[in-house]
Amino acid sequence: MTKILDFRSPQEHYHNQEAFLWCPDQRFEDVRHAFAKAGNFTKPDPILIPGGVKALVAPKDPRDREFILEQIEVLMGHGFTTLYAMAHMNCAACGGNTDRAFYEEMLKTAGEIIRARIPNLNVRLIFADYDGLYEV
Repeated sequence: MTKILDFRSPQEHYHNQEAFLWCPDQRFEDVRHAFAKAGNFTKPDPILIPGGVKALVAPKDPRDREFILEQIEVLMGHGFTTLYAMAHMNCAACGGNTDRAFYEEMLKTAGEIIRARIPNLNVRLIFADYDGLYEV
């Protein structure tokens, strides 16, 4: 193994209160960081999945849903109690859909799926549009 960068990472385990299930679309990356800063979230765990909640609601493969739910459960070891689940306007994973009602229904369904599996988790549903974030 060859070292390619000298860097010291903290060795202590951390605890947080929040996690994000978010689409990695770079158009919405800055608003995710702004939201975390505005909410004073110190170390939110990002779960970045193309399409965000779409893979829970309409997975291409049933294992996709299980994988995401398992990632949420594993990351809960960091202590978070709130998950911000996101969908965004004009998402390629959703065929570029621009109908807000479509995303609202998808978010509600995703919330039901997550709450059924992890009932003690506070799930907040977030829709990202080009002008900001909306809570469903």
